[in-house]
Amino acid sequence: MNGCAPRLVPSATPREPPRGSSGSPGMTPPDDQPAPALRRDDAPERPVGRPDAPGRDARRMRVLTASTLVIAVVLSIAALRLAEAFVVPTILAGLIALALSPLARRIEGVGAPSSLAAFALVFGAVGAAGVAMYMLAPSYEAMARRAPEIVRDLERMAREIEQSVPEAAQSDDAGETGGGDGAEDDSGEGIVASGRAYVSTMLANTPWVAASALYCVVLAAFVLAERERLERAVLASARGLGMRLFLARAMRQIRRQVATYLLALSTINIGLGLATFGVLYALGVDNAALWGAAMALFNYIPYLGPLIVNAALLGYGLATEPWPEDALVPVLALACLNTIEGNFVTPNVVGRRMRLGAVAVFIGASFGAWLWGAPGALLATPALLVLRTVFVGATSQSRGRGQGSARASPIG
Repeated sequence: MNGCAPRLVPSATPREPPRGSSGSPGMTPPDDQPAPALRRDDAPERPVGRPDAPGRDARRMRVLTASTLVIAVVLSIAALRLAEAFVVPTILAGLIALALSPLARRIEGVGAPSSLAAFALVFGAVGAAGVAMYMLAPSYEAMARRAPEIVRDLERMAREIEQSVPEAAQSDDAGETGGGDGAEDDSGEGIVASGRAYVSTMLANTPWVAASALYCVVLAAFVLAERERLERAVLASARGLGMRLFLARAMRQIRRQVATYLLALSTINIGLGLATFGVLYALGVDNAALWGAAMALFNYIPYLGPLIVNAALLGYGLATEPWPEDALVPVLALACLNTIEGNFVTPNVVGRRMRLGAVAVFIGASFGAWLWGAPGALLATPALLVLRTVFVGATSQSRGRGQGSARASPIG
């Protein structure tokens, strides 16, 4: 050996890590050291087929919103049906004020006070309607007296047509044993009794009808006189600038389009009623003035109203005229008048954009008749026009917001 001291080699045994370090398994790191981040492979897997909590909450919220909306619609319909005596005159008063607002605006432009213009227009229209009803009262009484006889004649004609069919004749011969005349008399007596009961019911309800008519007239006059103040109150009750702008646009569209349409439609209906009276009077039809008034009133229901009047006129002619050909001539003349009015006069006066579809009119009139009877069927079309105007305004406003946000957002 060279006499040098031997060289020390460090041991290969690893040192024990200090207590609390991250290298020891099962030990948590101290508070002053951050916890090691989990790798993507170590993250827990989400179960397949189960939506996350936010998606579940959003779906549950949509279901609750839809259920609440359905319940609110059902309760609203029930409330409208129960409050018919109050809601129908109120809606009618609003529509009368809306239809007369263009005339009131022109009268106010001359310098007349709004209250004077409103009361003059409303009570003038009511006075004209009262004079027309007074003049039509004799024709209505004559028609009411002949109604049971007309119904009996129509039933007899229907029975004859049924017996002319071989199968129907055999079934009638097998089932009837000489009691045909008595059944016809009983039917006529039943019709007369039902007519008397209807008249007595009308007389019993006359005070309520008069009170509703008075309420409707007075409310229409006040709404027409205070329409600008009511519009300002509606705008002031809205929250937010967007809602105020929407309400302002909707009221402006209703005032310009729906009010003009109702006034023009009322003028066209009066002209159609006068034309119906002239044509039927020239053809020698009884109670021509009453048929003209019925056409002017029922023409507020597009498509269905003229059809009802033509069907009633056909039944009246078949029961009163000796030959069926004589009953068809007034119906054909009335159909020509309706065709001219529906395809030439109304589109050129009010425009095609304010016309409603046949399906919407049929559903609205049927729903109004189920809800409130004949007044509901007459009020359905003007109410649909107002709702259509509001819906179109809301759709155009939301579309404008979407286009504005698309222009404002940067394109990547």
